[in-house]
This record gives sequence, structure tokens and C-alpha cells, in this order.
Amino acid sequence: MPLDARRIRAQFPLFCKEEAPAYLDSGALTQMPGGVLEAMNKWDETQRGNVHRGVHGWGERATAAYEGARSAIATCINAEPKEIVFTTNCTESLNMVARCWAAHHLQKGDVIALTILEHHSNMLPWLQLKDELGVELAWIGVDAEGHIDEQILQAALSKKPKLLAVSMLSNVLGTAPDVKKITNAAHGVGAKVVVDAAQAIAHLPIDVRNVDCDALAFSSHKTYGPTGCGVLYVKNEFLIEWKPFLTGGGTVENVTKDGFTTAALPHAFEAGTPPITQAIGLAAALTWSSQFPWNDRLTHEQELLARATDVLKNTPGIRILGPQDPSERYGCISFVHKHIHAHDLCDLMGQEGVILRAGNHCAQPLHKELGIPASCRFSVALHTTGDDLDRFEKALHNAIATLS
Repeated sequence: MPLDARRIRAQFPLFCKEEAPAYLDSGALTQMPGGVLEAMNKWDETQRGNVHRGVHGWGERATAAYEGARSAIATCINAEPKEIVFTTNCTESLNMVARCWAAHHLQKGDVIALTILEHHSNMLPWLQLKDELGVELAWIGVDAEGHIDEQILQAALSKKPKLLAVSMLSNVLGTAPDVKKITNAAHGVGAKVVVDAAQAIAHLPIDVRNVDCDALAFSSHKTYGPTGCGVLYVKNEFLIEWKPFLTGGGTVENVTKDGFTTAALPHAFEAGTPPITQAIGLAAALTWSSQFPWNDRLTHEQELLARATDVLKNTPGIRILGPQDPSERYGCISFVHKHIHAHDLCDLMGQEGVILRAGNHCAQPLHKELGIPASCRFSVALHTTGDDLDRFEKALHNAIATLS
């Protein structure tokens, strides 16, 4: 049945205030429903304690809650709890792949393949290894509508890369590469596959067993949870090859004056006091969103994107980036005006309470490929309503009239 976006919207404290915005920037950061805020507040007010170290009741309850959050998140993506590493965000998670595995297993001349769609977080770690180790990068391009170019993909795989990095959902174009097909092809030439699921986690169902990727990362704040918490899934047989790059409390089993032995997985990769409250908030957020069936969520969001596409196509001077068919995109739609800079357009729209994102969206190489310095991005969420679309259309036309 169709989602009742108005009822969902009412669960978010931000939108219950007078003059609430038309918040169309969930691709950067999602708002949190009241139930998630309550779960974290209850924890901090009545149960707060540190994990894994205390034998007192507070510590035991903290450990149970924290590990319970790990199990809930693992269930959400069909992983095992021991394959889930908590980090501070998706960026740290992807850097861990580079520092804990790639830096120890790659050498000069080895190839890393990655797509031009990647966010800087799934690009800069590999560029660093290019400078530090002398690895080579094989770039995988896209066609005019933002879909992976099959011939270029095959050319990159012919170089027998050791690692392939791919986004499950473009944060600019909204295109969703067939990561299962790409992973199978990459495994066929012996490559490990790391997936950036930062955007996908809120817009697509994720089953790591089905995709069969070796690592997958996402952030809590992209899926109705708090900031300061990320998740790194690593296939168990891959994780045992890793070496921690952050060490300290919580990561060791035994320490002597001569050395140390690491703790069991995944704790060997969680140095210091972890984001306990945030992990509990993320688990609450995933539980909250799970009440809405995926078919209903996808239908709701794609109806919104279809309507936004019509508005943009009927607005003179606008160029839509990526797929022209809204059924081929998820989560967001980006666009430019041929005479008005994205920053100016979004600034004026923001003054009317319509919140978009302007810039290169941490995807400069993709924007250069598209021949533009920046774009406006409209991103949707479960709470996005038809009223938000009405306000978007009015603010867009007002801004263009003012700036033309």
C-alpha cells in the first residue's frame, strides 16, 4: 500500500515546528525520527556505561546493548555480527580497507579499478596508495546517462586488478550499478571488491551474501541515524587477512614489553571507546525504517523523482544530469541551469525554506567528465511529501526569475 508520507513526516521533530523546511537534502544527511532520538536519550540518561571492560552491571548492560546493535545491523544486511566493524563514518570505513589490507597486500604496478561515479571517500584512499606504493588506477567510465560502460569495465578487468571499488548508488546521478554482476566479474580475475553503500543504505535493500562483495561501507547519518557512526562489513575470510592501523584499548588480547596479540575479530579493529550511543541510535533507525516495506519505499521515492523530473524538464534552461527516465534513478536527481550557477540557485531557494545541495558533491572527477563545475541536487526520503515538491517548484521558478 502507498506510504503515508504526511504521517511519517509527523514522526520527525524538525518537521513539527512552525515554518518547517522542505528538506530535500537527505543525500547529505537524513533527519532523525523521534523514536531514534528517544532511544539514544534513554540510553544516555538511564543506562550509560562503557563496553567490554566492566564486570559491573552498568558495563555488562552497555556491552549487551552495543553488541545487540551490532547484531541488528548485521541482520539488516544479511551479515554475521563478527563481520561488522563500527567506525565513525563511511569515509573512515573505506580508508580502513586501504590501510588495513591494501597497504599490506599491494605493491608497485598492481592495479586498483574504480568507477568515475565514486565519491571522494572511495577515491582518495586509492589515490594515496598510487602515490605511496606506485599502484596503478584503472578508471571505469559511464555512458551519457551515467550507467557503467561495459566495454570500459571489461578493459579495466583485463588488467587483472587486485581491488575494485564501486558505488552501489551514485550520490550525484542516482544511478545504481549492478554491483552483483560487477563483483562476479571482478572475482573472476581475482580482485577483491569494496562497495560504497553510503547512499544505497537508505534507498535500496542490501544483502551482502547475494552481492558477494568483500567489503561494504555506509554511514549512520545517511539512514535516519545519528552522526559519528559508520559501519564496515568485511567478509570473514577477507577480514582475517587484515592488520589494524589503529591500536590501543579494546584491540588487544595480551600485551607485554615486547609486543601484543590482537583481540578477536571484529574488536581488533575498534580501538578505544566506540560510538556506543550512536550505534544504538543506528540500530534504532534501521529498526524504525524496516517497518516500511521496500516495495512501498521504492514506489514512494520514484513517484517523487518522476514528478521532480517533469518539473525540471518543463523549466527552460534546466539540464538534468544522468538518466532522463526517472525509473532508472534512486534517491536523488541533479541538475544545472545553463545561465545560473548552482550555488546561486540553491541559495535563493534556501531563503524560501527549500533545502537542496549545491556543489560538486565530493565527486569532482565526475563533474569534470560532465563538463560542469557544480550542480544542484534534490534528494528524497521517506518523509518527503507532495507539498515539498510544490514548494520546490515554486522556489525554483522564483529563483530563476530573480537571477535571469
